[in-house]
Amino acid sequence: GERPKAIFWPGRCVKYQVNEEGTDDFPRSNNGTIDEDSRLYELVVEAFDRWNAPDCSDFTMVSGGLTSESDAEFNREGGNTNLVVWRDREWPYSSRTTFALTSVTFTTGGKIRDADMEFNTAVYDFTHVNNPGNPGESAKVDFLNTVMHEIGHFLGLDTASAAVLVAA
Repeated sequence: GERPKAIFWPGRCVKYQVNEEGTDDFPRSNNGTIDEDSRLYELVVEAFDRWNAPDCSDFTMVSGGLTSESDAEFNREGGNTNLVVWRDREWPYSSRTTFALTSVTFTTGGKIRDADMEFNTAVYDFTHVNNPGNPGESAKVDFLNTVMHEIGHFLGLDTASAAVLVAA
């Protein structure tokens, strides 16, 4: 019974940052973090670049690189990071069946102030290759497809719109 609210980013260019801890599902460097040459980071950037590709918009999302920030939260005082992060140890939400969650914070006027993407790597195994699994093996979730869907929410689209645009 709720009416949808039109939400929007206030500028034409939005920066996102990727948590440097990455996930156990993808290789890390010797110091235990990912770098900008890692496959995981490349997949995140590729997904955002695919959304940037259409020639019908002057809106872009750009990588701000890696960050040690891991808290997906909105800070009213400022200094917010539009964060991409993995939850290897614990999924802090009640729905364990959720692959990922994008939290978007916006004003009463609809202006987006922050968006954070969290991936449920505590429960699911993500891969860059779609693999439904064999009997006796756990299925793996296609990370690129999942992050593409979550970027739809990052942009302010609801679930149905994000799913239709990713599938197109």
